[in-house]
Amino acid sequence: MSQIDTKKIVKAVVGTEDAAFIDANIGEIQSNWEKRQKFRTETEMRISVLTDLKFPTPAAKYWQCVREQGVFYENLVSLSFDFRRNKIEQKKLVRDIEACECELDRELLEIDLEEKQFGQLNMEQTAKDRMREIRLWAQLMEECVSQDPTFDTENVNTHQLLSYGLRFEAQMKNIGNASPSEMSNLVGQYETTIKHLEAAGIERPTTKKIPQAFRMVAK
Repeated sequence: MSQIDTKKIVKAVVGTEDAAFIDANIGEIQSNWEKRQKFRTETEMRISVLTDLKFPTPAAKYWQCVREQGVFYENLVSLSFDFRRNKIEQKKLVRDIEACECELDRELLEIDLEEKQFGQLNMEQTAKDRMREIRLWAQLMEECVSQDPTFDTENVNTHQLLSYGLRFEAQMKNIGNASPSEMSNLVGQYETTIKHLEAAGIERPTTKKIPQAFRMVAK
């Protein structure tokens, strides 16, 4: 945090006792601020996002990785515009501070500058962590391809019939105490998927039949 003295800024708004605590612990506080989690960890990406229930095949996981990486890259590009604009605004503030003859106006401009500088630190940290996740999604995509080199990596639609069939069947086995409307919707999705699989000449996910309870709800 060499560009801005955050300790000085924070001490302006807290009492004497709190200011003393900031002084005594500033190294740890700043270190924790810098290492805090902003986006998902690799563990969260693997377990919370790429669940076997929603994405039962390497192809399904691959294409979810594509979507996730695309969102992060788009946000990174948008962030770059804000970052560049912020740097120009800082230059303008420095110019205005140097030319300002009113002490109070100059103080307000200096506060604006500090705010922009702190915003720059946040944007730099955000960009770094977005790049970390972009790299991890690329790694996960490579793993999916290594697990199954045969699926289509150019057209997302190619894998979806089989992946959805496996997903809906797994959901039916684990749906528990779902409402009648939820069960009816799930059965409809599954049976429609199976119909399209058969029409496309693709072997259905399994040979197990839909539980009778689901068939009764779907009618």
